[in-house]
This record gives sequence, C-alpha cells and structure tokens, in this order.
Amino acid sequence: MTKYLKIFLFAALLIPHSSNLFAQHLAWRQYTTVDGLPSNAVYGMLQDSRGFMWFATDLGVCRFNGYAFHRPVDTSSFASNEAFRLAEDAAGRIWFNRLDASVWMVENDTVRRWKYNYIIQKYRNEFINLGSLAVDKNGVVWVQLPNLGLLRVLPDGNHKILPSLDRSVNIFTIVGNKAILSYETSSNPNPEDSPMLTKETFRWQEGDLVSLGRFPIDIKQAKKSSTSGVWLLQNGDFIFNLLQTFYLIRDNRLIWQGVKDVVVNDIFEDSDGAILLASRGGKHPGLLRFPSFEHFLRDDFSNILDKYNIVSALRDREGGWWASSTNAGVFYCKNPEMEFFDSSNGLPFNDVQSITSDGKASVFVSLRPSGVCRIDARNGQINQLPAPYPGLNADQTVLRFDSSNQRLWFNPYLTVFEKGHWKEIVYTNPKTHSDYPIFIKKITPSHVNRLWWASSFSDFFSIDPQRCTAVRYYVDSSKYSRTHAVAQDFEGNIWVATDEHGLRIWRNNRYEAPPFDHPALRYPARLVEILPDSSMVISLRGGGLLFRSTQGHFSHLTVKDGLSTNWLSDLEIMPDGTIYASSNTGLNVLHPKGNGVWHIEQFNTKHGLPSNQVNDLCLLGGELWVATDRGIGRFRKKPLPSAVPTPMLEQFLVNNKITAFSENLQLSHLQNNISLHFFALHYGSGGDINYRYRLAGADSTFVYTHNREINFANLAPGNYRFEVQAQTEEGRWSEAARWSFDILPPWWASWWFRLLVVAALCLAAFLFYRNRLRLIRREAAERDKMRDLETAALRAQMNPHFIFNCLQAIQSFIARNERDVATSYLARFAKLIRLTLHGSVDGRHSLAEEMAMLENYLLLEQMRFKGHFEFVIRTSEGLDPDEISLPPLLVQPYVENALIHGLEGRETGGRVEIIFTQKQDALEVTVMDNGKGFSEKEKAAFDKRPHNSVGMMLTQKRLDLLAGAGKNAGEHFSRETLLDASGAVTGTRIRFEVPVLKRAPAPFSIITT
Repeated sequence: MTKYLKIFLFAALLIPHSSNLFAQHLAWRQYTTVDGLPSNAVYGMLQDSRGFMWFATDLGVCRFNGYAFHRPVDTSSFASNEAFRLAEDAAGRIWFNRLDASVWMVENDTVRRWKYNYIIQKYRNEFINLGSLAVDKNGVVWVQLPNLGLLRVLPDGNHKILPSLDRSVNIFTIVGNKAILSYETSSNPNPEDSPMLTKETFRWQEGDLVSLGRFPIDIKQAKKSSTSGVWLLQNGDFIFNLLQTFYLIRDNRLIWQGVKDVVVNDIFEDSDGAILLASRGGKHPGLLRFPSFEHFLRDDFSNILDKYNIVSALRDREGGWWASSTNAGVFYCKNPEMEFFDSSNGLPFNDVQSITSDGKASVFVSLRPSGVCRIDARNGQINQLPAPYPGLNADQTVLRFDSSNQRLWFNPYLTVFEKGHWKEIVYTNPKTHSDYPIFIKKITPSHVNRLWWASSFSDFFSIDPQRCTAVRYYVDSSKYSRTHAVAQDFEGNIWVATDEHGLRIWRNNRYEAPPFDHPALRYPARLVEILPDSSMVISLRGGGLLFRSTQGHFSHLTVKDGLSTNWLSDLEIMPDGTIYASSNTGLNVLHPKGNGVWHIEQFNTKHGLPSNQVNDLCLLGGELWVATDRGIGRFRKKPLPSAVPTPMLEQFLVNNKITAFSENLQLSHLQNNISLHFFALHYGSGGDINYRYRLAGADSTFVYTHNREINFANLAPGNYRFEVQAQTEEGRWSEAARWSFDILPPWWASWWFRLLVVAALCLAAFLFYRNRLRLIRREAAERDKMRDLETAALRAQMNPHFIFNCLQAIQSFIARNERDVATSYLARFAKLIRLTLHGSVDGRHSLAEEMAMLENYLLLEQMRFKGHFEFVIRTSEGLDPDEISLPPLLVQPYVENALIHGLEGRETGGRVEIIFTQKQDALEVTVMDNGKGFSEKEKAAFDKRPHNSVGMMLTQKRLDLLAGAGKNAGEHFSRETLLDASGAVTGTRIRFEVPVLKRAPAPFSIITT
C-alpha cells in the first residue's frame, strides 16, 4: 500500500463518507389539473374579502374553498380564454383582464363583460397588452396601458389617461394596498453610446403628479427582461422594478438601486420582514426568499421553489404561503416556519428512527433500514456517517449524544462514534471473563450521577459515558423477562419497566414490587421517567400516562384528558418539566401547571408534521426536530392555531334540486327532502375538518361528522333551523352558522284553512240561526195574525151584543116618549160607535180611548137608568193613558156586568169604579161596584145565565189569546164580594190583567161623573 493510499484511507475514517449539498425544503402541497385546477398555467392569485382563493389561469378564472376548485358561469364566447391580473372591488366582485385587451368581472358567480371596454378599444393601437388593474373604494377603475399610461375610468364612464404629458415617462399610483405601474420602453433619450437608459418616473398621489426623478437602467440588463412593477412594503417604502433593475423608494425619493438576474412578476413582504420574489425566468427562476430587506439589498436568498417558473406569490390570512407557476399549477405551504428533510434533499431514507443533537449546530439521525447521518442545522447540509458495523439493521436503533465528552452513542449494539470512527462497547462476564456486545433498547440519563441506564432483553445496564464502560444487572434465572426502560430517581432507586412483572424496583440484586399501587397499573408499564421535580411518570401500554408525586399522589391521563392516544412509544423530558410524548398519532406536548395538572397540546400532520408516526425528537437552539417515518420536520416555531371561520353554505337542495336560499324561506309540504352542502374556509386543514350539526325543530342533539353534505328526508311541516360548526386544530369549535327555513303544512292542515273552516261553521250556524229565527218570527207572525183574526172575530161577535143593548135602551126611551133623552142618547151612542169602529179597524187603541169609550158607555147607561148610579174611571200614579195600548172593549163587559147584576135592585146610590194600574208588562184592571154581591150559589147560577155568558165568555177567550200560547188568562182573574168590618156585603170587585205595551209614564188622572 502506497503512502498516499494510506493517507486517503485514514482520511476516510475521519471525514464522513458522503456529503450531500441538498438543503432542507418547505412542505409544499401542489394543486394541478388532477385536483380540478382548470390549467397548470396560473398567471395570478388573489384572496378575496370572504377568504376564497382565486386563480387566473390559461383557461379562465376559478375559485378554491380548500376542498375543490369552482369555475363561475361564463356563457360568452371567451369562456375558456386566458385570464390575467386579478382584483377585487368594494362590492366583492372579482375583476380580471384577457389577452384581447378586455376587462371582465365575476358577479354573483357569473362572468360579465365590463361595460366600458369600448374606452380601452379607443386606444387599442397605442399599446400591446393590458397590464395590471385595480378598483378603488369609490368604484374608480385603474387599468395599466403599457407605453401609454394609466387609464382612470369613473363609475359614470368619464375617463382620463395619466400622465397626459407630451414626453414619455413612467407613472405609478397606489390603489388601496396595491401599486399599479405603467412604463415606457420604446424611446431612449440618451445617446446610443450611453450604457445607461434613464426615464423620468412620476407618482400619482392625491390628484397630483409627483416626480421621483430619472431612474437609470442598465441597458445590458434591460435586454434580458421586459417586466416591470412596483410593490408596497409594510413600512411604506416601495420596491420599484424596471426590467431587471430594482429601486428602493422612500418618501418619494430614490435611495437605492441594484440589478438582479431574475424575471420578476410579483413581490410580497412576509410578516417577519422577509422578502419573497416570484421569478419566472432569468438566472434564478422560482420563489426567492430574502430573510430581510438587508439580504435583498446584497442579493442573499434561498430559492425555495427552484424547479418552477413562479408568477405570483402571497401569504394568506392563516399565515400560509401560495405560489403559482406557468407550468406546474399552484403550490401551498401551510407553515413556512417548518422545514423538511427527506430523501428528496439528501437523506438516504425517509424512515427516521432516532434523532439527537450536540447542542450546538449538528443533528444526528439513524435511519431505517440502515444509515446514520449528520445534519448541519446552519445550512441544512446532510453528511452520511460510516456504518457502525457491517450488516447493520437499524430497526430498533437509538442515538444519544454525550455533549460533555462530544461522543455519539448508538445501538442496538452499543457503539460510540468519536474522532471519525466507531468503537463497540462490551461488558465482561465475571464468570467466564469473556467480552460480550451490549444489545440495548433505550438509554436514559441518571438524575443522581453521570451514569446512563439502558434497557435490554432480560437485563439492564449502567453505562459510564466518560469511561465507555458498562455494568450488567440481571436476575440469575432461566426465565426470560424483557426490560423496556430503566430510570434512577433522586434517592438512588432504580425503577425498571419489565415485560413480565410490569413496574419493578431493583433492590438487593432482584426485582421487588413497588411500595404503592394504583388501578392503572393493571396496564403493562413500558416507559418510566423521573421528572425534574423528582416526581415519576409511567407510560402504560394502552393506559396513557400515570404520574406519582413525591408525596405519593397520583394523576392518570388518557385520551379523555386530551392525549391523542393511550399508546405512547417514547418520552422526552425537558429541563422545565415539559414532556414530549411520541406516538403513532402524532406528538403530545404536556406542560406542567402544578398540583398534578397538565396542559396537553397535540401536534400532528394538521400542524405540518410529515407523518403522524413520530419516532423521536430533539431540541436544538429553541427549534424542535421531529423524526417520523416520512422524514424530519424542523420547526423554527410552532404555528399559532388559526381560527376556523364560520362554515358557509355551498348549496341548498330541495328534492334534489338546487334552490336559492334566502331568509324566511318557506317550502311546501311536498318540498320536504332537504340537502345542505357546506364548508369552512381553512386551507391549513387540507380538507380534513370535523363538523358538528343539528336541526333545531327536529332534534336538539349535535351530530359529529366529517362529511360536508347533510340530507334530511320526509321532514314534517314546521319551523327548522340548521346549525353547523367547524372544529379547529386545537379542538375548539367555530361560531355556528345558522340557516332557517319553514316547511308549510298542506292546505287542509294550514291555519288559514282551519280558520276558514271555523268561519264556515260560524257562518253556517249564523245562517241556520237566522233562518230559524226568520221561521220562528214567521210562525209567530202567523200566530199573531191568527190571534188577531180570532180577536177580530170575537170583537165582531161582541159588537152586535153591545149594539143590541144600546138599541134596546133607545127603544125604551122612545117608548116612553122621551124624545130629548133619546136624541142625546143617540148622539152619545153614535160617538161610542165611532170609537168602537176605530178600535175594530186597528185592533188596538190607547188606554185613553178605552177610558173615553167606557165613559160614553157609562153616560149612556146613566141616561138609561136615570141617574141611579155614579162612576169613577181613574189610573194609578205614573201611568200615561196615551202611552198604553190595548185591545178595545175588553173592560166594557165587566162594567156592564157590574151595572146589570151588581147594582140590580138598587134604585139609587149605585157606584161603579174602574181603576187601571201598571204591573210590569201587564195592565191590571179593577172593576168595583157597591151592589149586593153574591154567594157561591149565586155565583154558579150567575155563570150559567145565558144572557151574560156570551159577553163574558168572549172576553175570557180574548184574554187567553192575548196571554199567548200555553198561558191561561184565568190565572190572573179574580172575582170577590166586598164586606165591611161587620161582615155586611158592600159590593163586588173583579180584577184581571191585560197584556199591553208600555210606553212613557204619565201623571195620575181621574175621570168622574
């Protein structure tokens, strides 16, 4: 072997075998036509005021909601034409232009042509293609016309081209937070031999043109690119670009300029001050990241999408980065603070089993199926270390770096890497004095001394990392018992998690049961660690974590308390007591709150991990390095959880037909099959969002789902309110979205129909009542008419009887040759006949007329009986004879009876008294005489006298008719003999009642003769 070959082999042991200059990369998700993007050529992006991402592509515009791409309706002949330069106005409309120099907008999910496109066409021969456009809060549209100026169009169509100068200049203005520039590239006022091209630049600000001076341009660089632009920084400065020359403008003054070999299309400043530049050509196509503006000035950058021509870039409201390309679609990075190491940038394999750091600038990883690498944390350079031993199978590898002695330890066969080579650690069997390799599973530092403890198959070891020696602890037994973890507490006790006995304490060269018990210890112990406060944590297989304080208090944490799983594969304890628990469901971070209380955070692929299978982790300089089966995730800082916004309604379907949803939506009872499609705008979730919903009016219980389409079949009529919430990465629920609608009952079950039925029933009842009342009234009228006819017939029978008596009296006067008396009598008789005829026609007359008739009659009788009696006719006090009506000739028969029978045999001193008294609805009539009266026998004989029976009988029938059906006037009729104090007869009194109509009261009146 030659001298140079020996030197080369020696150097090979000291220097890592292979050096890969690949750096770490961000976790990008790529969206292409496979995912629904209309075209992979995407010329512009915009996040609108509602949170939607819009993309201008080679085949038109589209919108993205985190789940799917949606193209608005475009029925024009330009439907599939290219789209450029997106903008949003105050009304939420999305504007864009096309290659034919036309401007369009998306309004109500429909593409519409701008009504003032004819203004642009007026200047069509003076520019090639439209540039940027913007719409201010007042609806003024600004359009870049390259080589001409800025077109400013008011909402009423008035327009102006700025700057309106005779000379060729560059001009820009700020519309909202967007800068828009028009530039002139055709003229060169400088001599041809001048290496610099200059052009005066103006800013349109508050209605004035402000000159920024002449900007020099390197002609050589100008030939490489024709792009230009201006971008606003967070501090109010501008980055101005003309061709490939960049300028920094501050307070309308040029303070720096420089040349970059890029074809820049877009620039934005990140929240941390980094400058991101989208380049689609030149020497550095891709997405260039300058950590600060100072790095931008000295052209110090990293190209984070170096394989693509990037056209535009932005940071969304969740903090994620978006980049569009001309040939590869759209790229999305959820967490720009996280970088990845995998096989695409230098790792031999993606499955990283273990990871550790030297606490300075290096991270060491072991890979499956084999390999150990060193990563330079400063530049991401990956170097592969030589294999620890031939035939290495790193299925159970563990790395541990000893920072005190600057040694890297490796298993499964315990080996140490120092000064460029590996050294195997052995132990000597005291019985055989033979050396054996040490096969270990886990290495745990001691809190008492500088020893390390390592678990093995049926034993465990203490390792002195300084001397590189090991001591074996085992039970001299033929029974196999694997150990999983070993830890030494501050009191020197050695705790071992065994396969057979669970948690044990090592004393007197044997395992002993721990001096405590807990129900959770029924689960096998797999890991045991001592915390900085001397408390103990035990990882139980399938049982979560069990904590025991120095005072003997326990606390048991499971998935119910916030753990992602009850099966935790590894624990890393930080000096402040924070616990990092690895699992196949991600990383659990436990922060101590005191008194056995822990705050648990879950960290998984939703937060940017390459995989949920977390194998190991380490901390270096405040950065978290996580080893997974899909590479390494390097977190500069954990992303703050972004709130998931309230879900939005995508589609509302009624009986499988899309229906426009509106407030107070009312559906018929046949429209009772409802489908709701909704989504939450949260791009970081990658479409992996949990929802919960309920339909108030049908069920008040929340239903948990991952679906975004909910169906309700055969809903009963009623009022409904659909509520849905989205869950954040931290497990919190968003504000609820609510959509209300009513399903109306069928017409026969509606309130108006029921009201109509009630109204119809009421109307029917009213009509029935009215018809019945009309029938009753008609029957009553017929009965009244019949009664009147009967009464008239009775009167017709009574009048001849009365007339006969009067004619008989006249006859007697004539027979006695009393001509004057007969004449007077005849005159009174004629008057009486007139009154009688008047009453006979109407059927009723007033009480005053009745009293006048009685007066005439009694006067006639006085003449006939030559003054043998006197009479009195009077009314009770308050009775008005003119306001009372009654049938005629009702009282006369009783008066006649008193004269003929009561005063019979009395020559002189006879007296007849007639009294009318009001009693409620009847008129009580009293007829009294001072005659001889009568006995019962005489009364019976009197009733049988034929000459009196006709008048009295007719009067009684009339009274019965007047009383009405079912009534008897005899109930109110009385006849009595009047006696004085000694019992002698003083006369007769007859009382009866006559139904009358009462009108108005009248003073008491008396008629006497």
